[in-house]
Amino acid sequence: MGALPVTAAPSLHFDLPGGSLAQALAALSRQGSIDVGGSDPAISATGVRPLHGTMSAARALDRLLAGTPFMAEPVGNGGYRLVRRPAQPARAMAPRPVRIAAQTPAPPDEIIVLGSKRQQPLFTSPGSTEVIAVSDGGMGPTSALGERWLLQRTPVLQSTEVGEGRNKLFIRGVADSSFTGPTQATAGIYFGDVRVGYDGPDPNLNLYDVDRVEILEGPQGTLYGAGSIGGVIRIEPRAPQLEGPHASLRTGVSETGHGSPSYDSAGMVDLSLVPDRLGVRVVGYRSRDGGYIDAPNRKTSDINPLTQTGFRGAVRARPFDGITIDASYLRQTSEQPDLQYADGGLALGHLATLAQPFSDRYKLARGVAEKVWGSGLTFRISGGVADHHLAQRFEATRPGVANPSAYDDTTDIRLDTVEARLSRSMADGRGWVIGASGVWSTTGSERTLGPLSAPRDLIGVTNRTREKAGFGEITLPLKGKFLLSAGLRFTVARMDGEPSRRPVNSDFLRGSTARRLDPDVGFSVPVAHDLIWFGQYQQGFRTGGLAVAQGAGRVATYQSDTIRVVHSGVRYRHGRRIRASIDLSYARWDDIQADLIGRNGLPLTANVGNGIILAVEANAEYGITSELSFSGAVLFNHSRLTDPAPSYVSSGDRPLPASPKWTATGALAWHHPFSDSLALRAEARLRYTGRSRLGVGPVLDIPYGNYTEVGTIAALEFGRYEASLGIQNLLNVRANRFAIGNPFAIARQDETTPLRPRTVRLGFAVHY
Repeated sequence: MGALPVTAAPSLHFDLPGGSLAQALAALSRQGSIDVGGSDPAISATGVRPLHGTMSAARALDRLLAGTPFMAEPVGNGGYRLVRRPAQPARAMAPRPVRIAAQTPAPPDEIIVLGSKRQQPLFTSPGSTEVIAVSDGGMGPTSALGERWLLQRTPVLQSTEVGEGRNKLFIRGVADSSFTGPTQATAGIYFGDVRVGYDGPDPNLNLYDVDRVEILEGPQGTLYGAGSIGGVIRIEPRAPQLEGPHASLRTGVSETGHGSPSYDSAGMVDLSLVPDRLGVRVVGYRSRDGGYIDAPNRKTSDINPLTQTGFRGAVRARPFDGITIDASYLRQTSEQPDLQYADGGLALGHLATLAQPFSDRYKLARGVAEKVWGSGLTFRISGGVADHHLAQRFEATRPGVANPSAYDDTTDIRLDTVEARLSRSMADGRGWVIGASGVWSTTGSERTLGPLSAPRDLIGVTNRTREKAGFGEITLPLKGKFLLSAGLRFTVARMDGEPSRRPVNSDFLRGSTARRLDPDVGFSVPVAHDLIWFGQYQQGFRTGGLAVAQGAGRVATYQSDTIRVVHSGVRYRHGRRIRASIDLSYARWDDIQADLIGRNGLPLTANVGNGIILAVEANAEYGITSELSFSGAVLFNHSRLTDPAPSYVSSGDRPLPASPKWTATGALAWHHPFSDSLALRAEARLRYTGRSRLGVGPVLDIPYGNYTEVGTIAALEFGRYEASLGIQNLLNVRANRFAIGNPFAIARQDETTPLRPRTVRLGFAVHY
């Protein structure tokens, strides 16, 4: 069977994403109002290039499947079923060179990486990247998807467990400390092309109506600049479609053992204001995770519910062919009236006499304009303005004192970014990118400590960073299919800091300028059929600044740190049923910055010394049958503080904090179609998190971890509707996933952060 018959069908405008064929087919079904089905598990693993243009739905499907192992058979009522193309008989012919044009479709089964700032096939990439599809929901199709959902899918990503909206994320064991402060995060988080934050915690953006998340293991200093020493987490939202309308709704209710009920709901509406030229997409969501921690001293229970509310609005305009303009705004708030830790020997309760609330308000406005020429040359300019406000309270009452005291901390972060780049991509991995960027970041904090009736001001700090950079990277073929990649970034960064009031000493940053070069070089070469050997050298850095020091009335400077990483590995695929990879990396980290907690519970920041990280990661996917598949991954991490600073000699030759030696994930998925409109999907998933420690220094040398989480989901899909039943923490594990809650009780070393008890969720979804 050849191409689909193209009849006098109405022409529609299609805007289909690249990447997974399954995602592209879902978008094609919505935009073309046709049903396309198929049960082959390789559909999700097959890669396609983006498709844009005005044509019939049949023609769009034909073009989308070109270059893949699938073809479409009409099944009546305007529907299609995907089947394998028949094997072509081999023909002997003399080989001849073939010139691959920029618009050649991606090879079958290929996944395209967008985070490389040009379209790059994952299989031949010199870097290590995880691509996680989000649009299909995966395990637990809840509208409250966030960092916990991502952690269940890859061991490469780790997190502290202070609480949603307060956590720090780490990639491949590049972890500096368990606390947030003025230092830049080790993992850069991006919403599309725009940076979410420069420092501070991960705001835990909701992933509803998001196509996928890419985790680019680092450092990514050449392409992304300062603050990406561990790597980059890139969230790819869905853009407005230029035809419509489309809508979706997802909602659910949950029940937690030893806790209060939860709910989540989210909806999306997509409208075409001017067909083929102007569209708008609006997303709204709200969720409440019921509390499960008690406060017996206050005679209250379930004190730690988390409420998250968010809105996203996006506009896409295509005024002329080849030109696309996107503008969007998002706002998300998180509120928690008390903390999620336990102490005093209680399994699910703590003894604080004061409520310890937390609030997080995050806003981001961004704009992107892109021009694509017929040759594949692409110019893209993007910019964003982010505003992040955090407020938290901890009880600081001293033992034996009747009058309760509190520590209040308010932080405001403002981040402005802009980037312009010119690129060209080839289907075989060749290509280049050149660009320039600017970052303007201001972070200020205000703190008080003392009785609620008369708290006293503590010194806070304000840091201002101005960063300008030019960068470029190119990938060229050498001797056939050997690909060599090289890049360079030149950065000029200006750092200024000042205390919020006059300190006891005068040691603060009056202004300094740093200039540096950050190169990368990599390769990939086929060594056998469907076996690629790859490797890369990268480096990155974080800027220095001003921070509070040990004690309540001092400030001090902390210096820039630098990390250098070399890694190498192999990727293998056998037909369309088996994918596997293994990667070995070695990192040298100099002048490590760390946000710490002193014995008195107050925060401080310091350079703690030099360290090394040796990591081995392995991934495998296996299609056992056409309906049953398995995936698994493991990360081994061996880290050491090799040259501690004088104040941290006792931590020498000890592992770095918040970096378990072993982390592993696994999933077993089953999908059984009863008909073209009725199917049953089930999945079981687990994550093992090994033992780690809280921080550097004797005060923070507290172990935690060593537990396994298991979750299951079953979903019945009938037409545009879906009903699901899911269970989190199926085994009801009561482990310590983090070893602190209130830093002012750190000296007792008796705090734990228990897993949420077994939670059962009933959900419903509909797509229009």
